[in-house]
Amino acid sequence: MLAQQYWNDIGAKKVFEDPLYLDKLKPFLSSTDQIVEYGCGYGRMMRLLKSAGYHNLIGFDFAPNMITRGLNENPDLDLRLLEQAGIIPCEDGSVDALVMSTVLCCMTNEKELESLINEIWRALKPNGILYITDFLICNV
Repeated sequence: MLAQQYWNDIGAKKVFEDPLYLDKLKPFLSSTDQIVEYGCGYGRMMRLLKSAGYHNLIGFDFAPNMITRGLNENPDLDLRLLEQAGIIPCEDGSVDALVMSTVLCCMTNEKELESLINEIWRALKPNGILYITDFLICNV
């Protein structure tokens, strides 16, 4: 899988700066809500959420090197390797909020993208929060 290899290769060194707008997210969450990050990388967003007082956090990524880096830098975070990309290992309707940062812009297969969106809706509770920060893919 090319994407997994790419993220494994850069995972040990790249620093990400995509924003987490806590002021926009905070009104919709309590400190005890189950928050999952899909594509957590080395846990930067999870660290920001934990620092803001959220404690029921799980991050998932499919790149082992990203998870290893994350656990080395943030041993107190619950970062887990995905067994299968595109599958969120949570019960149906069990997640209060799902965070994804710069995941969708990396997906070029429409069927995989649609499948992931359906998987997100499966995992989220009714009226759950989906927080996405991403980049537009443009043909220029």
